[in-house]
Amino acid sequence: YFSRDKAGNPEPLHNLSIQIDRTAPQAEVKTPRASYLYVMGRELIPLEGIDNAAVVIGPVPVEIYAVDGVSGIHEVRFFVEDTVQHIDNTTPYTWEWDETVVGPYNIDVEVENGAGDVVDRDIPVIVFNWNT
Repeated sequence: YFSRDKAGNPEPLHNLSIQIDRTAPQAEVKTPRASYLYVMGRELIPLEGIDNAAVVIGPVPVEIYAVDGVSGIHEVRFFVEDTVQHIDNTTPYTWEWDETVVGPYNIDVEVENGAGDVVDRDIPVIVFNWNT
């Protein structure tokens, strides 16, 4: 591309490359893993009979592995009960949920790349945390 002034004089020719990102980012839940017991942030043992959720005693450590080879990762958003709890835009993408809660919850994570493509990851947890 180039431009001309009113007298018809052109400026030097310029080039611009544009990448189009048509793929969503890749995202994997690293922690907490389903069917594992966590105590005070440490993964202890696999659990039999609990197929879908992590059981967490104490704060819930959350780590997401996320990559996008074209436009990069813009941000990772962590939700509990449809409320944003934390936003991270640098690796490693982590958050620790440390509030007084007891019961089953679903932690939702949205990973957005630089082109605005979003992938969701759900992390079911059964939490026993008495934060004092």
